Amino acid sequence: MPTYAYRARDREGKLVTGRLDAGGLREAARLLQAQGLLVVQLRPVMAAPKLTVRRPAVAHRVKLKELALFCRQLSTLVSSGVPLVGAMRILELQVEGRALREVVRGVVARLEEGRSLAESFGAYPQAFPELFVSMVEAGEVGGVLDEVLANLAVHFEREHELREKVKSALTYPSVVLGFAAVILTFMLTFVLPPIIGTIQNLGVPLPLPTRMLMAASDAARRWWFLLPLIAVAGALGLRRVRGSPRGRELWDRVILRLPIFGSLARKIIIARFARTLAALLRSGVAVMQALEVVKRTVGNQVMSRGLDRARESVREGQGLARPLEETGIFPPLVIRMVAVGEETGNLDALLDKVAAFYDQEVNITVGRLSGIIEPVLIVCLGGVVGFIVLSVLLPMFTSIMQGLGK
Repeated sequence: MPTYAYRARDREGKLVTGRLDAGGLREAARLLQAQGLLVVQLRPVMAAPKLTVRRPAVAHRVKLKELALFCRQLSTLVSSGVPLVGAMRILELQVEGRALREVVRGVVARLEEGRSLAESFGAYPQAFPELFVSMVEAGEVGGVLDEVLANLAVHFEREHELREKVKSALTYPSVVLGFAAVILTFMLTFVLPPIIGTIQNLGVPLPLPTRMLMAASDAARRWWFLLPLIAVAGALGLRRVRGSPRGRELWDRVILRLPIFGSLARKIIIARFARTLAALLRSGVAVMQALEVVKRTVGNQVMSRGLDRARESVREGQGLARPLEETGIFPPLVIRMVAVGEETGNLDALLDKVAAFYDQEVNITVGRLSGIIEPVLIVCLGGVVGFIVLSVLLPMFTSIMQGLGK
């Protein structure tokens, strides 16, 4: 069944945009009129055909920071009345990233062939996520492209800020643990063997810590080359598990149940869900399409299954609140706010408040996590160093005491 994009006015004269499925233009117009809407514009949404324009040589994703700046600059140009092709040519010279510059060049070529802006962006999914393409299409249909691009800029800036805060919280412990592992391996392989040889020549009974240290040093000297192989095999195995649908869902469930980190992951998921869905609904994207986009961008299989049930619930004329509650991720406060938003027709505004609240919660949790990790690492590393020193000194003290006893 074909899909039609529409612009219409409600009984209060407010502009309404969205999409609906219908058997033809007349049926689509009749369905809109049955909802009390006055049709302003109605057109079929055509799938973008395959073109022969050269794809960019760089295939990796564009950074969120670059994408946010691109959206803000394009919004400024569009609101100033610059034609789309001219605006894109200006941005082709303006952007700094090589990947984004090549993509913009391809978008300009598609625009000159008569394609819409959304279709042109949609040809480059590695650079422009589905959220971006859907909102741009809604902005084109509703005639509010500059506002949509400004909203996208804010969205990508907040997403970038959130990711950077999480990265900064995890970078310090990762670096410290990496250096600690390298130093510990070096000590067990090169520094401790001569000391252990001296201890063995003392002729005294070796305590348990010393015997454990000797075993660890012997294993490190014999099998040190297996350590990088085990690390690589573990990384590849984890990647394979996460690549399968069942493995990814199991991994996501485990992450959500971890102490401290599970709570942080849950808050990040809720903030991303609320912010993305609010941005889509505010831009005039239909609820069904918005939920499909959110499902692909939320980054958690448990949430994705819940959104599948939510789409079915909406298709049957029911609400979002109950299927979201069944995921087990959302607290009662969020469920209640979604229900109130559906009842009052102000869902996007309430979702914005949910996103702002959980963005703040993520900031607080990341700050606390950073404060907890540092002393825990110090204690753990101090315990390892203390164990090594104790293992070396105990036999020496025993030998000294025996010498004094004679």
